Amino acid sequence: IVGRPGTGKTHVIKETLHTLGTDASWKYSQGYVSPAALFELFRDHPDSVIVIDDVPELFKKPQAKQILMAALG
Repeated sequence: IVGRPGTGKTHVIKETLHTLGTDASWKYSQGYVSPAALFELFRDHPDSVIVIDDVPELFKKPQAKQILMAALG
């Protein structure tokens, strides 16, 4: 989801995933996470929906960009 700050993007995503019930496993992370923490997030939750908020911040970190590309195939 792309849009201006403060328009409710994160809220909509979290509420949508919450309404899917307990069977929907998901994890939330903000874009300022370190590359190592991002790797651990994917490693520790391979079957979960991973919600990463503020992805442009991650694109500024070459290692994080590589981890994202690998995770997305």
